[in-house]
Amino acid sequence: MLSVSVVLPTEFSRKTKGLLGNFDGYPDNDFMFPNGTILSAKASDQDIFKYGQSWEVDGRKSFLRYPFGKNQSNFHHRDFIPKFLDEADSNKVKAAKQKCGNENQECIFDLVFTENQAVANNTKSVEQRASSSQKVLDVYGIKSPSLDMDIRLCTACSGHGTCDVTQEGTNIQASTAIRNFRIAICKCTQFWEGNDCENDFNGCTSTPCSPLKNCTDNPASIHEALSHAYNCSPCPEGYTNGETDSQKCEDINECEEGISGCDQMCINTYGGFNCSCHNGYIHNVTMNACVLEM
Repeated sequence: MLSVSVVLPTEFSRKTKGLLGNFDGYPDNDFMFPNGTILSAKASDQDIFKYGQSWEVDGRKSFLRYPFGKNQSNFHHRDFIPKFLDEADSNKVKAAKQKCGNENQECIFDLVFTENQAVANNTKSVEQRASSSQKVLDVYGIKSPSLDMDIRLCTACSGHGTCDVTQEGTNIQASTAIRNFRIAICKCTQFWEGNDCENDFNGCTSTPCSPLKNCTDNPASIHEALSHAYNCSPCPEGYTNGETDSQKCEDINECEEGISGCDQMCINTYGGFNCSCHNGYIHNVTMNACVLEM
């Protein structure tokens, strides 16, 4: 009992799909499945219904807004199967055609399944009024003013930021020709990043630690609590934090500080040291001492 007609300007030619059909002037390819398959012209009513179901939108991809506490499942009945005229009692269909006429499918359908002549007559009269509408030729060329509205869809930024509707944003779909319907740009808090603020901010991306220290990213919760995006590991063995810059690692001169334990001579190296002996002596690694060379 619902009839919907869509009128589009020519610039949308070859840019429609789904239940709207292919706006290309060829009626034989209007019933195209999402995978590109064309429904046969001899398809049954049930085949056409299944075609419509193939374009069903997943609730996560729907642009519709629902009342608080409800979602798509509250308004969508996946198991619903309508009645099909080509599966109805042939005698009832024949009788309905005699009263409605062979071409008025809406009247025939309503009479077969409601068995209510008043409902069928009302459907028939609506179709007749629509068909008998007079065409009026516009000779004045008058046009009503048009209003172009810029729409920015706010995704809520995963709850980690705000939408900046003052910027142009990005296309809802790369192939769309509707330039004024776009996704607003998200301005994330300092703890999150990504197009939808869906990623934890990685504090180690800018390599903030000195070359000898390892960087560990702090999760967003810790980052927010401590106001610090990362942690640097301690300096490795043989190094210590610098006197002028505690973030840098400086070599410990074990020889000058007298902590090498060498018996005779100490040679400092980066991150360590080597023990050596005077002529006539050799270094015993096990004892870490110089012994007479035999």
